[in-house]
Amino acid sequence: MIGQKVSAQSLSGKPQILSEEFGFVRISQTLSAKFPLSWSHYLFLMGISNPDERRFYELEAASEGWSLRELKRQFASSLYERLALSRDKAGVKELSESASPFLTRADNSGTHKKELDIWKASGIEPSGNWYVISKGFMLDTLKKADEMGGYFMTDSSTWTEANQSLKRLKILFRGDPVMINTYHTLCQPAGATAGQAVASEFIDFVASNKGQQVIRDFGKDRFGEGLYNDAEYAKQYDH
Repeated sequence: MIGQKVSAQSLSGKPQILSEEFGFVRISQTLSAKFPLSWSHYLFLMGISNPDERRFYELEAASEGWSLRELKRQFASSLYERLALSRDKAGVKELSESASPFLTRADNSGTHKKELDIWKASGIEPSGNWYVISKGFMLDTLKKADEMGGYFMTDSSTWTEANQSLKRLKILFRGDPVMINTYHTLCQPAGATAGQAVASEFIDFVASNKGQQVIRDFGKDRFGEGLYNDAEYAKQYDH
């Protein structure tokens, strides 16, 4: 599922590159090398019950130079679980070889391009009877996937709007940074166009507490939860 966020500021930055093997930190015999993190780091790590997960965060914090605040942020964003799922290339391959249909909009939209990027990263060229081209809009294709008992990559707002009426579909995976779709507001320099001043005021409103509250609450009255997430939520995917 593509997560949607609205932010008035750019959340650009290089993606984190994580080692495919967790055992990549060379441990020397010196005490400082055995314990490369601060005492505060280790106090936090001791609270993680899963030893594999705890070791993962220790190695990543050491290799990436995470501060304690960054370590806590990565833990809160469930990086370990998300990374484990995103590495399940065998599962993606199994899906492609199964008889279950996977629906694609094939319309060159942002979601369609993101889907193709994920197939490419998995080393799979989607084709065959299982790969169904819908050419429909997001909601129409989501409903068709429900009718067919197939798979489909949808955005979170469409899912929030439609999931109560769907009979067979459920969320299998969400939250990986590679699937996040961030919206930005852009503005011309002052005096560049007749509407520049109004556009600038609109951007200021979107970035304000009142504007962010509008974003957080949009759709709650109809669907029980907001259709979009705010800039504060977006920060956990700033990478």
